[in-house]
Amino acid sequence: MKGVICRRHVIAHPLTTIQSFGWTVFFRALTAGPDRTFLSIVAPTLFEEPPPPAVSSLIERCVGLEVRAAAIYRRLAGKHGDTPPLASFFETLARHEQGHAELLELCRGLAGESSWEEKDLERWLSVLPRLEDRMTEVEKNLEDLVETSDVLNLVIDIEGSEINQLFHGVVSATKNDFVQTFDAFRNAEKEHLDFICSEIPRLEVDLAGACADLRAAHP
Repeated sequence: MKGVICRRHVIAHPLTTIQSFGWTVFFRALTAGPDRTFLSIVAPTLFEEPPPPAVSSLIERCVGLEVRAAAIYRRLAGKHGDTPPLASFFETLARHEQGHAELLELCRGLAGESSWEEKDLERWLSVLPRLEDRMTEVEKNLEDLVETSDVLNLVIDIEGSEINQLFHGVVSATKNDFVQTFDAFRNAEKEHLDFICSEIPRLEVDLAGACADLRAAHP
């Protein structure tokens, strides 16, 4: 089983998995092939009790941001295919972002009536338009970025925005045992930023200071 949530997570938390999704999903996760994701296994059961429309819509937009970030990084990987270390870096970032999208989709399916408070909705609804506009700007101007330092600075800019706080906010607001128990939800952004802040200075040493600032801003 591939993806952010893998077989070892399910084995580590069997009771929570069974209580959240039932025995059938549990056994399917244990026997899933290497091309299946946990999200694809649980998808048929996710929206048996739909979340409140406002919450569902907000998280869906958050999923969209992660998917767009993944697409941007995939484009950069293809654009820099003649520089294998750089292409590999962007391919890894794209996988990370796709994984974040899957985690948020799980949050959307598991968010209940009592999960979110109105102040949570108001806070992130005010942030989303700014992030969506920024993604649109990046998508339009991506081909203009040629130098390695320019594309790596773009990564720092994207990851230094509120997109990671938004992910954390969604996870924290989803008061569900599965979401709050599985460490994949808590560790995803930390591992993502750790990778970025360790790899960018290897690719462009002059950006070590910018990476240190990024890490300091997202402890």
